[in-house]
Amino acid sequence: MAAGEAFTREQHERIERARRSAEGQTGVRFWVRVGEFDRDPQLEAEHLLANLTENTRDPGVLILVAPGSRVVEIMTTRSEEHTSELQ
Repeated sequence: MAAGEAFTREQHERIERARRSAEGQTGVRFWVRVGEFDRDPQLEAEHLLANLTENTRDPGVLILVAPGSRVVEIMTTRSEEHTSELQ
């Protein structure tokens, strides 16, 4: 692993396979962002999710990972919040 990198190449590939598998199994769009945030993780997630989705009613899940800060933030679109409550 190169200096300053959070994950090895193999770990990145495993994360990507898991993301694609989750999308395939659920029909829900998943995004994973790894890196440090300049602001509060929840605000960062809200900002990113708003820019990633064309319609906040489309089901989607954003997972932010800040390895150096040991922070994980998971945020869903409004559509997915309601779907998750029913399951």
